[in-house]
Amino acid sequence: MSTRHRNLIKNIYIKKFRKLKEIKFDIAERITVIAGHNGIGKSSILGLIANGSELKGHHSYFDKIFQSKFEEIFHLDINYDYTKNKENKYSVLLKYEYNKHEIYKHCTVTKHGKRLRVVPRNVDEEGKQIKQTISDVGPDAKVPIPTLYIGMSRVIPIGESKREHYTLTQTTIHEEDLKYLIECFKQILGNEDFNKERVSKQDLKYSTKRSIGPDFQNYSYQSISLGQDSLSSILTAVISFKKLKRELGDQYHGGILVIDEVDACLHPSAQRNLLEVLDAAAKKLDLQIICTSHSLTVIQEVLSKQINTQQNKNDQRIYYNVVYIQDTIRPRIMKNPSYKKIKNDMFLRLNLYQDDKQDVKVYFEDDEAIFFFNQIEKIASDKLETEGLRLEKISTQISCDTLSKLPNKDSYFRSVIIVLDGDVSNKGMYKHIIDENKNICTLPGSESPEKIIHLYLEELINDTDHRFWADNQENITVQLARDHILKKLNEELNGSNDKRKRDIYKKWFNEFKRIFETTNIISYWLNDNSEEVQKFIDGFNNSMKYIRTFYIQNHH
Repeated sequence: MSTRHRNLIKNIYIKKFRKLKEIKFDIAERITVIAGHNGIGKSSILGLIANGSELKGHHSYFDKIFQSKFEEIFHLDINYDYTKNKENKYSVLLKYEYNKHEIYKHCTVTKHGKRLRVVPRNVDEEGKQIKQTISDVGPDAKVPIPTLYIGMSRVIPIGESKREHYTLTQTTIHEEDLKYLIECFKQILGNEDFNKERVSKQDLKYSTKRSIGPDFQNYSYQSISLGQDSLSSILTAVISFKKLKRELGDQYHGGILVIDEVDACLHPSAQRNLLEVLDAAAKKLDLQIICTSHSLTVIQEVLSKQINTQQNKNDQRIYYNVVYIQDTIRPRIMKNPSYKKIKNDMFLRLNLYQDDKQDVKVYFEDDEAIFFFNQIEKIASDKLETEGLRLEKISTQISCDTLSKLPNKDSYFRSVIIVLDGDVSNKGMYKHIIDENKNICTLPGSESPEKIIHLYLEELINDTDHRFWADNQENITVQLARDHILKKLNEELNGSNDKRKRDIYKKWFNEFKRIFETTNIISYWLNDNSEEVQKFIDGFNNSMKYIRTFYIQNHH
């Protein structure tokens, strides 16, 4: 049995760092996007995350070890960022899973001579310092997870740099990495012609701008666009992890790639393609990719991935996360972020908190089905995942056969929820339709709502001790149910064909609907059939998640 494990950063808690206070969020196993207005502190968060881990002894394609130092990326000011007063010191807590142990690192700004540094120290979960090594991690050492930080120096225009500061050389890299680099460029930007034998290596003195990029057949590497330049840096980081994984073999346990403004200089379609490349790399290389972005395209894509992975209730891990920080005056994390809420905040729309609900149409076969669903809403509203949604229930008055086929006839009907009566479960011909269309679910039970009430009343008549009768003694009696509500129905149903039975049931339901409402008979059935109800709730919630994803992907 394999004992291989993965090392991860789990979350960050910023008690105080510059304007950021009481900011805490989980870091996803694949992609985390941090978004918010300019100057809110997003890049500082990236720097703090990148500063907590490193791997020495191996070099990336940037000719550097897998390490990032906060003070080398961001300016630390002696007058604003440093104090001897313990109460006013910055305080940031990073949680890691390393060698199957939980490691906590407390970070604050310390002074070493004239230099200011952010030092991560071993602490317990409460933040109390531990002056000893934990699972090979020294008291003041960084957690040995390979980490690369890709900042905005990557988009410094080559043409605007002094020629004596800029060098461009041709070099070779591992054959696998070159092939991967070219494939990624083509997937993200289009089918260019590349030199498949060598790459160009650029270095801008007095900056951190370094990268490797494929040689283009039709123009010089110095003529590439800012988008291509930015992409070169990001992909250089990815192939660096590929290189490291080859070198370490079984000793490779994942890495952390931090990217500031991942969307910089890229067209929306290229942004979407880049995310697909990064997602694939995260899976194959066990990479945690943490980035900032102002792009609604990036936010939309990651929100969609987040919702899709949350549908598996047996897997509680967080693979994707969108962290939106709002209010530059008093930064805080947006609760339950949605695409619409984030977009409103980005444009500072005044109606942000008035009515942010998304209208979702829910199609039922008939009025009886809506009546049945309304009862489920009453007793299980906390279990139905409808937060942020406003349901518009529509009685179609058409057969389940026609209703179930609508999504394959018109794409509009893939943007709504379709709820069929439970009796379709008796008809195998509908199983593949329901399986193929995630927006279709069925009501609980194996009969139509009217027949469920009929059969349930028959059961209740034979169970006079059921609490239904005691609770409703002023509304209905056993005798009334048997000799008035059921007797005529049973007589009419006897010998009738299926079409005639449907008409009889509808007429009967409408005649006694008032009694069914006042006695809440459906709620008693629901309580007596909890497994059926839970099955429906799971199916309905899965349809809801599908609709949320559909909305994110198709509504800007």
